[in-house]
Amino acid sequence: MNDTNRHGYQLHTTTPVYLELVRKHTEPYTFQLNGEDILVLPGVMSPKYDWAGHFMIEKLPAVEGKEFLEIGSGCGLVSMAAFRRGANTVLATDISPQAVENTRLNFKRIGAEQRCRAIQTDMFQGIDTQFDVVVFNAPYHGCRAADDLEKGVADNDYTALRSFFSGVSSRLRRGAIAAVGFSSSGDHELFTQLKSSCGLIPVAQYEDIRDGYQCEVHLLRKD
Repeated sequence: MNDTNRHGYQLHTTTPVYLELVRKHTEPYTFQLNGEDILVLPGVMSPKYDWAGHFMIEKLPAVEGKEFLEIGSGCGLVSMAAFRRGANTVLATDISPQAVENTRLNFKRIGAEQRCRAIQTDMFQGIDTQFDVVVFNAPYHGCRAADDLEKGVADNDYTALRSFFSGVSSRLRRGAIAAVGFSSSGDHELFTQLKSSCGLIPVAQYEDIRDGYQCEVHLLRKD
């Protein structure tokens, strides 16, 4: 069971319901989004039951002809959308080996292997190049994860979020955009502080409430 940490962070009330739905799948399965079949492997965060990835796709900045990086790709949903919208190259990363394999399989299913690749790494480790668009749909909650699956929703003391904001500027070209997903159900005060001190300029913020919880997408530019 999920545990709190020294700050008392806890999962949002809707999150255990989502996790239960994901854990019910013990075999690979597909669901349709915008007429396209998306493969999801067991143990991988599923956009079938969560709209955060869908919202990121709705608000994704222009990627045509650009170099695209996604941190925390899960099944590869957002990276697939970047490929479909004409990104020159797509690099999808995740700390979970299951998620990386899932993303690779989805790239193969849509014939994206020449322009897209997926690697296992922790945040920006081993990534020395710069990109035109960097995307991170951050885990909303700062509590400890009970298992590997929960790391997709629980980021102990927001370690990954802090790491993203401290490293993202150096991975962006001048004029490039970072798109960061978050929610008011997390530590929004901390998120705002990190966003304000990362050296990037806010250019847009989108938010909506669906299925009982709020999602946000923040677009930041490097000048």
